[in-house]
Amino acid sequence: MMLLLGCVRMTVFPSPAVSPQLIVNSLFTTDSTWKINVSENTGIDNNDFLPDYVSDALVRLWENDSLLGELVYSGNGNYTLDQYPEINKIYRIEVEKNGF
Repeated sequence: MMLLLGCVRMTVFPSPAVSPQLIVNSLFTTDSTWKINVSENTGIDNNDFLPDYVSDALVRLWENDSLLGELVYSGNGNYTLDQYPEINKIYRIEVEKNGF
């Protein structure tokens, strides 16, 4: 019979303070309407697997310095606009939320 003994030492590392920031993600193609995801960052000690989705932001989409429109919240941090991206256009996303 073999007996193995070992030592375990638990070390707690202090997690750095995280300043709140918005995270804006979007992949877009010419064959899909606009969908932009907005969430908040979290600290490394957060055990939740889902991001902190933002449902009350103001998301605007610009094309070549012309406002295309405000995107509508559709759930899980997603904002949509029923228009298609075009090739050779320059797009800009503006996101506003209280506290950011």
